[in-house]
Amino acid sequence: MLAALLALCVALTACSDGGADGQGAGDGVLRVGVSLDTDSYDPYLTIQAAAALLYPAYDTLTVMDEQAEVHPSLATAWEQTDATTWRLRLREDVVFHDDSPLTAEVVKKNFERGKTLDTSPYAALYSAMKTITAVDEHTVDIAFGSPYPSFPSDIASMPGAMVSGKALDAGTDLTTAMVGAGGWTYDAQASSKGSKVVYRAFDKYWDAEAVRADTVEYQIISDDNARFTAFQSGQVDIVGHLQPSQVKPAESAGAAVHAVPIELNVLGISDRTAKLVPALADERVREAMALLVDRDALNASAYSGGGDPDLGGFMPKSTKWHTDDLDDRYRKADVARAKELLTEAGYPNGFSLKIGSVDLVKQRLSALSQLMAEGGIDLQVTTVPPGTLAKQNRAGNFPVFYGTSRNVEPAGWYSTYVAEAGPYNAVFGATDMRDLDAKVVEASSTQDQDQAVALWNEVQTEVLDRGYLIPLMWTSQRSAISSSVDGEPVLRPSESTPRPHGLAASR
Repeated sequence: MLAALLALCVALTACSDGGADGQGAGDGVLRVGVSLDTDSYDPYLTIQAAAALLYPAYDTLTVMDEQAEVHPSLATAWEQTDATTWRLRLREDVVFHDDSPLTAEVVKKNFERGKTLDTSPYAALYSAMKTITAVDEHTVDIAFGSPYPSFPSDIASMPGAMVSGKALDAGTDLTTAMVGAGGWTYDAQASSKGSKVVYRAFDKYWDAEAVRADTVEYQIISDDNARFTAFQSGQVDIVGHLQPSQVKPAESAGAAVHAVPIELNVLGISDRTAKLVPALADERVREAMALLVDRDALNASAYSGGGDPDLGGFMPKSTKWHTDDLDDRYRKADVARAKELLTEAGYPNGFSLKIGSVDLVKQRLSALSQLMAEGGIDLQVTTVPPGTLAKQNRAGNFPVFYGTSRNVEPAGWYSTYVAEAGPYNAVFGATDMRDLDAKVVEASSTQDQDQAVALWNEVQTEVLDRGYLIPLMWTSQRSAISSSVDGEPVLRPSESTPRPHGLAASR
């Protein structure tokens, strides 16, 4: 009975990854300008911000549209067989670039490998998986230790990319090779590390009509102005990471600009058990820190005016989880009230604490540090080696952390940053969120969507009021598509450019 009540069957009809009228392979070269390279072509080690480089070669189990609705890809359907187990049904006509088939055993191998990668950006998802079982050749069950409602959307990006089982068995070096089931194969000889990544159409792709460009070329141009100049000159047909000041010039030139809220930036308070900084155990101190964040000033100084300071909790406005009642909460800074709270808590002269940083976010954290200083709080920005920040935060080396969330389901950010069993609480051992954990389980288990929304609204409100997370800014991802591109580009949440499926460039 319980399994029947909890079943969330999402058996959707098959659809292509691109959504455009297919004309088959051979429509020339599609060139895409991106800002980030990746140190590794391993999908489970590639950060989402650089994932655009890998999507031609690696299909994901599901895909999302621009409204964050989940659709089939390598998986044709998914359902919950009980409160903690997801069942995936796979396409039966998929082959990898090495001619090996996609099977349930291959999915199992991929996820079990993910569980061994402690440095993966997606370690929280893989570690939450308790067992992966191949039910039959094209059906796989993934059991979690607790309800995990965001799983279908999580596997719509890099965590759901599938590598050939044959390649995994052979120990293929995935840092330099790509062996996926995507519409294009990696051309290593034509590619140049740090400069361009080239793909050729795969003639055995399961959705042949989606492969319209014979060649897809990604040009890595880190400088924002140089990348936009390449777009204006026709050197690239699609450009990612479009800056706010470049939107009007792009539109004036006839380009289509797509934008989606992509990332919530938060200040997380891990040390609520006073292991490193006793002040953080006091809720008044955490409220004071929230009141010191002048989001308009932060937007101007650290986000070039391109952020969205109207937060409304922790979820994008395009989702049903957005909490309108929280739109104005902490919208404006109140330094005087923050100082009063600090004095009441016994810190009239403030206190000092450290926060880990890498070059990519140093400007944002420096601006945040200046805002904290208005209340006497000395937030010391400490640079750590690249690739180690998340690990150091999870190891409890810093009492607070700068976090980003690209989740379209609330369980994603909650299970990572707030939950008692979450990786950011492993060292600090806080238990003050147990009542919220119970609400999350209830919200994740109910089939009544209105009840789920109401419960998540309560959770978001409490997380904000208790100062577990302080939302800083929404950032949007913008991409410009030249009028020479034929097709219907889809800029999905968390992706820097549309995937090439269904697109072709005419010159």
